[in-house]
Amino acid sequence: MGNPLLGHRVRIPTQKPYLYRLVTRLPQQKGCWNLNLSNLRTGTLISVLLTVAMGPLLLYQLYVLAPRFLFYSVLAGWVAYSAAAVGVVAKNREAHYVIIMLALLVLILSLPQPEHYSFFYSGDYLAAITFLVGDLLQVLVILFTILVIRQKRWF
Repeated sequence: MGNPLLGHRVRIPTQKPYLYRLVTRLPQQKGCWNLNLSNLRTGTLISVLLTVAMGPLLLYQLYVLAPRFLFYSVLAGWVAYSAAAVGVVAKNREAHYVIIMLALLVLILSLPQPEHYSFFYSGDYLAAITFLVGDLLQVLVILFTILVIRQKRWF
């Protein structure tokens, strides 16, 4: 290597910096999360389909515990959620936006209700677990769907 102050040529290393090599190698290492589009779609599909599958359990519990108007309104919401889930399975981009709005609506309507928290105190553990798992699935639906929508390529 020459001294640039004396007019010698300086050889520029062609190897990438260590941090760049480390960051670009991360998805290939074992034990590292690979958040590519197919994994995000799989997470979205699993969370959406589990939410739809929990619908009949929730509807059965509502039929026993809640007034009829509440049962029919939740039934209508479950039908709308199921229709949007069909769009998500078909990779319809607009259905992903509808799923996010429905998941937000479910969270907005269910979290502030004090009756939902009384299930824990009254010993109705099936209803309490349904409430917890359902809201957790809604959060996962929102997170996975936002990550899928933010991808540059769609198909």
